Amino acid sequence: MKTVLHGEAARACAPWVGSLGLVPVEQGAPAGLVLCDVTAEDAGPLLSRRRATSTGQPWVIALLPPSRLDEVGRWLAAGADDCLITPVEPDTLRTRLAVARCHAEARWRVESDLRRLRAERDAYRARARTDALTGLGNRSALEEALAEAASEYARHGVPFALSIVDVDHFKAFNDAHGHLEGDRALVEVARALRDATRRGDGCFRFGGEEFVVLHRHATTADAQQAAERILEHIRGLAVAHPSSPHRVLTVSAGVAVLHATDDGVARWLARADAALYEAKARGRNTLVTAAAPAGLDALTRPEALACA
Repeated sequence: MKTVLHGEAARACAPWVGSLGLVPVEQGAPAGLVLCDVTAEDAGPLLSRRRATSTGQPWVIALLPPSRLDEVGRWLAAGADDCLITPVEPDTLRTRLAVARCHAEARWRVESDLRRLRAERDAYRARARTDALTGLGNRSALEEALAEAASEYARHGVPFALSIVDVDHFKAFNDAHGHLEGDRALVEVARALRDATRRGDGCFRFGGEEFVVLHRHATTADAQQAAERILEHIRGLAVAHPSSPHRVLTVSAGVAVLHATDDGVARWLARADAALYEAKARGRNTLVTAAAPAGLDALTRPEALACA
């Protein structure tokens, strides 16, 4: 029997486990085949492990002595794919091994296709949530992240804050340098946002030259410090902007901490947006932190103020 097994193993590139020894598997080959002697102590645990994992498993043939013929059904139910009564005729063994090899290869192809499809699905999902220009999360990803933050805050009291960051005088920058340079500037701003924020915080492109940073586990002071870092990082880019009073590209930011009295995510965003426009009104290149919702009535977005 051992001679037959090694011949089949060489053709199938399959491992043989047990008293028959081990033949290495070639990388990317089917998972192989295991001959399981049911009289061995580890026969039961072997099949239990196989049943617990749905993919990447070999084809299992249970070897039973004639005295245990009545256990065939039990071992098939336990996870074996086939059963043979020992001693096995060489021709019978070759036939069963050929069938096993076909099944193993078919299973491997199916699992390979599933892995490829899952990878493609994950890639499509990532692209659907990513801004093509900056590589940051897009509006869809932002809405999902804000909803999750609001839920986490409501259920567990995890503090969150957000900053809306807007590039100052960006229309004038585009007019002076062209839209291609404007896109490059937005990419640099996105990079600065990532560099200035903590791991676990989220950076998103809100639209146009507007960005949102979601600060996790952040108090008002934490969010203010984070926004200051963002302003400093972007000033530090030293992107020339002759139309700006500061002569370099700058941003303004509106910061809002999530409160229990916020009437949903829209209200939270609106408070940060109103704070951003207050920062614009104060001369830009600065940040303003929104008051708690109860005291925010006076801080409304001045529609007549140009946001560029």
